[in-house]
Amino acid sequence: MTGSPVRAERPERKDRSSRPALGQAIDRPVFWWSIGAVFLVNAVLSAAEHRWAVALLQALTVLWAGVAGVTARTGPPAPGPEPPSQVAVPGRRVQHLTHPRAGTSHEGPSSRVSPRVDSASRPARGTSIPPTGVTMPTRAGSTQHLAEIVKKEVTSIPDVVDRLTQVYKYALDSTTAGRNDGIVCFTQLYRTITETVGKETYEDLGFLVRLDLEFARRYFRALGSYASERESAPRPWRLLFDARSDPDIERVQFAAAGVNAHVNYDLADALLATWEDFEPNDARRRDFDKINDVFDRHMDGLRQFYNAPFAQGEDDGTVLDRLSNAVSSVLVRGTRANAWNDAMQVWNADDRQAARARMLKELEVVASLLGRALLLPLS
Repeated sequence: MTGSPVRAERPERKDRSSRPALGQAIDRPVFWWSIGAVFLVNAVLSAAEHRWAVALLQALTVLWAGVAGVTARTGPPAPGPEPPSQVAVPGRRVQHLTHPRAGTSHEGPSSRVSPRVDSASRPARGTSIPPTGVTMPTRAGSTQHLAEIVKKEVTSIPDVVDRLTQVYKYALDSTTAGRNDGIVCFTQLYRTITETVGKETYEDLGFLVRLDLEFARRYFRALGSYASERESAPRPWRLLFDARSDPDIERVQFAAAGVNAHVNYDLADALLATWEDFEPNDARRRDFDKINDVFDRHMDGLRQFYNAPFAQGEDDGTVLDRLSNAVSSVLVRGTRANAWNDAMQVWNADDRQAARARMLKELEVVASLLGRALLLPLS
């Protein structure tokens, strides 16, 4: 295990009925076997394209999911109370309709210490929270203002961090979901990683800065497109923005869906834009791969913060927890390597413009399918 040496004591869980929906879902073998089936299909497709390294990583994930499925505990989930049925008008100040899992903490993300949240402190789904008077999120309201925040072009990594902070704070203040809001969850993760990336040393700092800017601009443009005309936003991002306040989707799902859209859809295109001024070479590839180490250092703390499977309570520190950290790191490395390879295929094509259009179309389909799977309510 990595992270802070000081570990807060967590209350012992006496039965499974107190676990969140995601915790109950991972106790069912079908959950893990479904994941294994998805990665098995991807492994076959990767092998068909002669991407043997990626196919091997995906096959190992299939094996891990199978083992998790065999060892999963079984038993029916306990029924929970029905959520409140009040009605509110979008855009108005509300005093009665609250998100079932809304929190009150406005603490921003930090890259120095990954925050850890006691799962027992999260209110059970369906539990009424005292009204806070926040504004209901609407496309004509909170999302449009987010578009105003990101409208100005970023020109440095500190600019990116500052803009992400503004998005995080406004999204947090304008949603009934609190820290469980989809945009809040992903932006918090993104800011943590970006802060750390900006503190590393590289062989070609100019290349990494430019890539970071191109990468961030695609997230900001997705927010702007969604606010001005929903259908113009890339589908992987649209899925996340549409579901941002769904109380039946866990925070870890929102974070994973954002990473899926940003890495599986945006990263290859960001590389192509960067290569216009910084052509690909071995040193720049090493710098690109160095970002994987940033994810590795934060993986355990981030999984705990987002209440990921095997990261909390009695599962924390077990073999499955450590294996989950390792598998998560392998998946990050594999998907980022895929992005570099996809971009290289376009870069070496005779007609780059046509190849780029085909690549984006294919990536949008794949990332959208994964996004839909990641955002399936698990209650």
